[in-house]
Amino acid sequence: MLASVQDLRASQAHPIDARQLLRNTHDVPRSLDDYLARGTVRGVEAKDHLFADGDAVTSIYRVLSGALCLYKVLPDGRRQVIDFAYSGDVIGLESGSHATYNAQATVATRVSCLPRAILDHAAANDPRIAMQLYRTMASNVEAMRDHLICVGQRSATERLVGFLLALARRRASVGSGTDCVELPMTRADIADFLGLTIETVSRTLSKLKAQGCINIVHGTVIRLIDPAALASLAEGEVS
Repeated sequence: MLASVQDLRASQAHPIDARQLLRNTHDVPRSLDDYLARGTVRGVEAKDHLFADGDAVTSIYRVLSGALCLYKVLPDGRRQVIDFAYSGDVIGLESGSHATYNAQATVATRVSCLPRAILDHAAANDPRIAMQLYRTMASNVEAMRDHLICVGQRSATERLVGFLLALARRRASVGSGTDCVELPMTRADIADFLGLTIETVSRTLSKLKAQGCINIVHGTVIRLIDPAALASLAEGEVS
């Protein structure tokens, strides 16, 4: 895994010429979405890295399809998954000049890449862009805070059910059904995200299936049979 992180620098795309990008448009972008929509599309194969911890931050990315696992390797070699990025998510919004985590595709993924210099210039000259960037980063901070509470205070069942329900809410937000959720990551990824072991994740899924709350259609698709019961479990209301 670490070897692939180190090797990716040789294959990263060259920075995009900001002037060329804007010359290709007939109007000035008026929103963060407009800017991100005009980036260069890049594909990342499963298990490959979009960027690595310590890389210079030259681009901002929007996930177009697929998923990325955002993780940090601790000094003793352990891995902590910080978050997952799905279609529509923006990543690479660092306060410094270097990335502070790794971004690895869990499945074949496509992203839109926009030079950071373009957004820096836009934010400095357009209060609307600056506010949209602020809201995006504030939303990320809020999600991190909620996850910290989840990992620090909730049981294994509460953590896993909360994770499944969060995925269902994401599907609902884009107009998809909420009865099934896809897991574009491994059980190990989920375990490292929720602060559990792989065995605990598998055992808890089996327990939820036995209780009639879910059905494991196959390894990457979970059907939510009893959302009300799952919501109660997520809040610790029933054991």
